[in-house]
Amino acid sequence: MGDIDSPKGYEKIKNHLYPTIRRREVAYEMNKIKNIVCEALKVNSDDITEVTPAGGMTNKNYRICVKGTRYILRIAGIGTEEMINRNTEMFNSAIASERGYNVEVPYFNLETGVKISKFIENAETLTPRSVKKEENLKQVTTILRNLHKDKHFHMDNNFNMFREIEKYEDILKKDNGDFFEDYDVVREKVMDLEKELERCNRVFVPSHNDLVAANLVKDANGKIFLIDWEYGGINDDMWDLAALSLENDFSEDDIELMFRLYFNGKDADDDSRRRLIIHQICQDFLWAVWTLIKEAEGDDFGTYGMDRYNRAKEYLKKL
Repeated sequence: MGDIDSPKGYEKIKNHLYPTIRRREVAYEMNKIKNIVCEALKVNSDDITEVTPAGGMTNKNYRICVKGTRYILRIAGIGTEEMINRNTEMFNSAIASERGYNVEVPYFNLETGVKISKFIENAETLTPRSVKKEENLKQVTTILRNLHKDKHFHMDNNFNMFREIEKYEDILKKDNGDFFEDYDVVREKVMDLEKELERCNRVFVPSHNDLVAANLVKDANGKIFLIDWEYGGINDDMWDLAALSLENDFSEDDIELMFRLYFNGKDADDDSRRRLIIHQICQDFLWAVWTLIKEAEGDDFGTYGMDRYNRAKEYLKKL
């Protein structure tokens, strides 16, 4: 073992031992993924000709090719079963596909959270920058307006951010995670916003609730799909607009354009604008607590959680 402390021993570990261990880990992971796909789609291992990592914050995603057809495989992240109701997700995903908002989802496992979605060939996953292009923003706001007015999208669940905050707090305590230093003070201000919203003219509609750019995928014909319905549920119509603007770093001009496109050329009223800000605060606060949970479970998000928490505090000053 003494050789490990020498330069030669270090080089041996770096150049030979570590790569060998890593190759074995990758091989084990690939076999595990292939076994999942074989069981899900009732195919043989030889039918799977591609397994490529495809990112993801909450879950692990892979691009797979089975018998010449490509799919996206979603393996649920550690601890997500406590935060996400898979029955609700499957139900909302299926309706979203049926109604043309979502891609086709040929396989969904309620127990494991494994999901296999149809892969869109030659697709463009939007970025915060490309979302702001007027042609894309016009289509995205049209999708949201249609979704919010869709009387045939029967969601059975509500997405209430204040109850979600309480749920996340319980999970963090169970995981023995740490809250932010001034959490109790900020929490009181955020939770008081529930009463503020009750005084507003809220409209509760079918909502996606997670408008990060990665959930907006544009096919070769220019049609944008709204994917990943983990957080879908009935919510205030301004939540989706708040998420779209917040997650994609909209400027004030971008927000004004978003409002005009969503409201068919009309300006947003004061009530809608106030609800937008309130929801932006709640989203930053909620996802900051979400980050604390993920980090308590071993993930590392750098300054992401703290940045969102601090922005929530800054936005509270706008009210």
